[in-house]
Amino acid sequence: MSDSKKPELPDLPEKFDSATKLKKEEPSVVVSSVEDSTAAALSDALSSSFKIIQGLMVGVVIIFLCSGFFTVEPNEVAIKLRFGKPVGAGQDRILQQGLHWSPPSPIGEVVKIPIGETRSIVATNCWYATTPEMEISGELPFAAASFRPGVDGYAITSDENIIHVRADAKYLISEP
Repeated sequence: MSDSKKPELPDLPEKFDSATKLKKEEPSVVVSSVEDSTAAALSDALSSSFKIIQGLMVGVVIIFLCSGFFTVEPNEVAIKLRFGKPVGAGQDRILQQGLHWSPPSPIGEVVKIPIGETRSIVATNCWYATTPEMEISGELPFAAASFRPGVDGYAITSDENIIHVRADAKYLISEP
């Protein structure tokens, strides 16, 4: 054999490798079916998760909006505030007895005002120092011989004298 010719290989189909003469596997076909089923399962899981989250969000919004319902009792009136300012004009601002709705906090707020009952307030800023026990028993404090500015309350009159004042005020709200 003097000819140094390479032997020619027969034409092989594309799936055969000429060096090994083995059939080439196409792993993409096997892997792609596994990948497709995995992707489909993941897609289904994400889709159902998003539906659950959407349902929860709708539920939270409904609960938030329902929390704005309130009732005004017969012995009170109410005023709706939106961002701290009264809603309505004139008598429309005042809500009478019944069921009402206002946007929940932080958007809206409802101020209820009791009417028809006598209320009282005691101002003791300018009075002698007392203990809670003395307040409960109604015992009056002893007027000290000396003035204790850090302890006792006081008021200064226009003629520059010092007096001690305790004011009891009783009031009735008839129209808010």
